[in-house]
Amino acid sequence: MFAAGLLACGNSQIVKAKDGYLFRVKYSKGQVVKFDTFNSVVSKGNPAAGMTVKVSMTLSVLSVAKGVATVRLTMGAGTLANSTKQMTAPQSVTVQLDSKDSSAVGGPKFPNHPVQVGSTWTAVRPVNMGGEVKRLDAVYKFAGIKTVNGKQLAVVTYSLTGAANGSGTMMLLSTDASLYSNETLISVPGMDIAKLRIEMKRRP
Repeated sequence: MFAAGLLACGNSQIVKAKDGYLFRVKYSKGQVVKFDTFNSVVSKGNPAAGMTVKVSMTLSVLSVAKGVATVRLTMGAGTLANSTKQMTAPQSVTVQLDSKDSSAVGGPKFPNHPVQVGSTWTAVRPVNMGGEVKRLDAVYKFAGIKTVNGKQLAVVTYSLTGAANGSGTMMLLSTDASLYSNETLISVPGMDIAKLRIEMKRRP
């Protein structure tokens, strides 16, 4: 069950304001967050249907200055689920994130203004696909607050068009607005694999 209200504590980064809820990500130097991601082919009739590749992802906050965090994003080797067969090589990249944009690490772009439960906002993000920069348009909707495993989470649904087409649901921790989970079903124009399900699950 969703709850429309959120009791804002002193360090909460999803805070009730006069006109709704203000979303801002709070980063701390030395913070480390780990995820498991699962990429599954779900297209019927595709030879790869049912195949799932698991990739570990670690976000390490190296520094925070003037509200901008320098974050090292490390992706482990992609392996077939329930197997040790390697499908993709490990990689690492350093990105800079501010309090209103975590899209580079699987989260949303937040608006400048507070949002009410049920309201929407839009964002645009350039994405690099095969060396070509393309546009990804997103429409986000704040669905409300729910409690999972004792944690208060903001639920945001979204749709994507442009470089990829699809929809999904993400949940954000109320304490710092960081990503708790994200599940997306997308199709990429021009790809042989018609539909992919991408799940991100935060480790305890």
